[in-house]
Amino acid sequence: MESELKHHFHSKTFAKSFTTDFKMLSDLPTSARTNPISLPALDVPVAIKLPQTPRMCTCRRNVHSKRSPIIDDGPLTPSEAIKNYSSFLMPYETKEIQKFHSIYFVGYPDAKLSSGYDSKFQYKINPRDHIAYRYEVIKILGGGSFGQVVEAFDHKKKRKVAIKILINVEDVKDVSKNEADILAALNKNHCSNVIKGIDYFIFRSHACITFELLGPNLYQYWARHSFRAMKPNLVKDYAIQIFKALKDCSKLGIIHCDIKPENICQRLDDPSKIKIVDFGSACFDKKRIYTYIQSRYYRSPEVILGMSYGCGIDVWSVGVMIVEFLSGRTLFPGRNELDMLNLIAEVLGPPPKYLIKTSKKKYNFFHEDGTLKASFSSKPERAKKRTLEQILGDAANPILLDFLKKCLTWDPLARITAAQALKHPWLNFDPKDNRTVSQSIIVRSKDTESLPSLSKYSQIAD
Repeated sequence: MESELKHHFHSKTFAKSFTTDFKMLSDLPTSARTNPISLPALDVPVAIKLPQTPRMCTCRRNVHSKRSPIIDDGPLTPSEAIKNYSSFLMPYETKEIQKFHSIYFVGYPDAKLSSGYDSKFQYKINPRDHIAYRYEVIKILGGGSFGQVVEAFDHKKKRKVAIKILINVEDVKDVSKNEADILAALNKNHCSNVIKGIDYFIFRSHACITFELLGPNLYQYWARHSFRAMKPNLVKDYAIQIFKALKDCSKLGIIHCDIKPENICQRLDDPSKIKIVDFGSACFDKKRIYTYIQSRYYRSPEVILGMSYGCGIDVWSVGVMIVEFLSGRTLFPGRNELDMLNLIAEVLGPPPKYLIKTSKKKYNFFHEDGTLKASFSSKPERAKKRTLEQILGDAANPILLDFLKKCLTWDPLARITAAQALKHPWLNFDPKDNRTVSQSIIVRSKDTESLPSLSKYSQIAD
């Protein structure tokens, strides 16, 4: 999933991806929480194999028929769909459709795949075609090395959704099951400010997850405003919502592992409200699957140093984002991990000796005397130490600086937690009017109490 395409904030790039938030992947992990919890099982049936290269349709009858492939009076059974909509079906679909229980949409003939399903493991997506004989593809929202995200119309529920279609690789299917488990836990516990997962299923050998449809991510929003520094109150509102989500995640032992602007999306009904998206790299604290995690610019010191990690890595990432939003500049634009360490040391000072001793990768980054090896960022012209106060300029104030220093510490055990962050004066007190900051922007459980548990999708074809 790794794609070192992190966005330079003064050049246009891909907005760890998906999006719906979904944005494209930038330096996403390639392989991608404190008490164990019991989650609803997500049983995926044994796949029913179809030919990887469907036969060409030699005769598409009534291709230009004015009849709609939308089954308004549905659903239909497979046999009814074959009888009444045979002119819309490719030869391979007349066999495939029989594996589904209910048919809602059969796709437009001119949008059908006439050769293989895949191109370099990615599913070939055509607008107006169907997914699982239920969803109508509207457009592609984004994609990356792990898959693609489309906007689609759910003809069963009569609503728009986002569908993440992962690549046809067995390891990635395992990753998708982990993501579905995490989304199920978040749904079950009505977690605030996180994307709602709806369904998980396999279609034509591709794992698919459907989500609520969200608006632009914060990177896209920021780009539209030319990456100018954001107003402190707006950044504070965003921070409250993100830390609320991370607090709920940490209660379940869930680590997101890829917090960045591209993975924070605005709600369509209210852009002032945001949700964390893309749990494809996430893990449970007691079941850490990956070692190479987090997008590079937002990667915490403990991950770079190959140390044990926990929910604190997400707090680090949020701290970096807050500085960037307030300053309008990338905080740690490292070219590689050694460069990242030099940039971090430039702001925070050198790492403590005891952290270096416990690092599994210390010989990659440090000399025998414990000093950092040189990198691009340690050249003489960049050797002068920067402080957070200098970086933030007019936005800096003592309460904010204290908050950021608690978020951005070398030692994860000394770092503030999401719950502690929400109690910090910077998020709870406005010195201008001497009032407590309103937290009404938090998407509370009343907005999510009707969320379904992410469960086995009853219509699966493979």
